[in-house]
Amino acid sequence: MKSHIPTSLLVCTTIALFLLAAVPFEEAAAYGTTGSKFASSSTTFRINPNFVDASAGSASTQVDAIRAAADEWRTTGQGNFAYTYGGETSVATIAADGVNTVYYSHTDGNGPLAVCYWWSLGGITTNFDIVFFDRMPGWDFIWARTPTASQFDMQGVACHELGHALGLDHSAVSGATMYATVSAGSMATRSVHTDDCAGMQFLYGNAGPLTPTIAQVGSNHAFLDGGTSVTLTGSGFPSTGVSVKFNGSSATNVAWVTPSQITCIVPSSGVAGAVNVTASVGAQTGTLAQGFTYDNCRFANALQQGSWNWVQCRAPGDAGKPFLAMLSFTGGIIPVASIGAPSDPRIIGLGYDDILSTVVLYGSQLPQWLNNPLGLLDASANTTFGFWLPPSPSLAGLTARVGFLTGDAGAPSGIQTVSGIISAGL
Repeated sequence: MKSHIPTSLLVCTTIALFLLAAVPFEEAAAYGTTGSKFASSSTTFRINPNFVDASAGSASTQVDAIRAAADEWRTTGQGNFAYTYGGETSVATIAADGVNTVYYSHTDGNGPLAVCYWWSLGGITTNFDIVFFDRMPGWDFIWARTPTASQFDMQGVACHELGHALGLDHSAVSGATMYATVSAGSMATRSVHTDDCAGMQFLYGNAGPLTPTIAQVGSNHAFLDGGTSVTLTGSGFPSTGVSVKFNGSSATNVAWVTPSQITCIVPSSGVAGAVNVTASVGAQTGTLAQGFTYDNCRFANALQQGSWNWVQCRAPGDAGKPFLAMLSFTGGIIPVASIGAPSDPRIIGLGYDDILSTVVLYGSQLPQWLNNPLGLLDASANTTFGFWLPPSPSLAGLTARVGFLTGDAGAPSGIQTVSGIISAGL
């Protein structure tokens, strides 16, 4: 809803919807505009991370949520306008001071969850402030980064109010971010709707998609089988339409989290080692060179004492060739620069150090604590080897590093493949 306060100051509100359903407006009306917009293609805003609810998170968490809301308008809305974050502020008052501010007020808003105030001169927006309220008569608002069914989403409501600052009025489309009401627990308004995109592009023109970037892949290695869920952090990820590839193979279950974060399931690979990761939006593609590593081996179970610990290995292209396991333990005062450490360039087959000696002493003889440390890869280039860790003495803090070699009589060194080294600890 919109009303004139003093001259050139306008207000739009977000209304809390406590029921699970409401009667929507006529869909045909679609987006609306306020009659005011920014003259340039960007504006700077500041955030006062002063929300008091524990579920709102730390100051940095609050800033991340509101920044994500602002970025969503350029990334998915694709209009020729972008919000620029100018840092934190302690400002918590409404004022025509030329500073665009988003903050929380520990007061009763008399109905709305939040309000966007903006100042306009000749149809040009000169300043805006967005206020999140603590309560309305008879109801306390609990703000959250990840809301439960009784809490409200900071990011989604911020996205709605920042849409008002852009010059968008309430939409009659019930699924739109700019729809007038929102339910507790809902995060749907974080992702702008096609109707919101149409409104933004009407006001600012169509700038097209940003080129996505990938800064890092969380959990940036996994076994060749794939199937691992990973998080990509970067920029320019719209809420729909992103595809991700690892070494040219498509990831599955690509899911949007924020304009700077998406998740996906890593595909399988026929090659081991570091590969490129790409994210694409239409014809725009960003690449993180060698951003993910496919491992030749993996622990089949969590490392534990009083048990066999198994390692699955694969060397694509080496089916039927002989292999030799590599195994080392470190812990306590044992130097980390052992086999497989990044600082150790040696290629060393099966050996043992002080902790491994302890394992031998308490685990009986070598043939009884090692299983299949050398042999032949099967027809699918796979094998499994194991090692026994006794129940005592305590090996808390121990780290096992494993890998393997494959042989090839036709190679000058006699070595065909040297696997990457992986580790696991107790």
